Amino acid sequence: MKWLKLFLVFFVITAITGCAGSTPKDYRWVNDTEKMQRVSGASHTVASPVDVIWINPPRKKEKINKDD
Repeated sequence: MKWLKLFLVFFVITAITGCAGSTPKDYRWVNDTEKMQRVSGASHTVASPVDVIWINPPRKKEKINKDD
């Protein structure tokens, strides 16, 4: 009987957390090109200009248009 209660608690917790992650997304992540251009432009205005190489470019959320 103790194992049955433990199993039911585990099952309920698993079901609740599984359903929480299944919400529909209304956005997507895209590169923040405006910020990338600002940083690149600023790097060329200093006394010794440098080239910026993005390993992890800045990202921002963009709403998905549902009409398309």
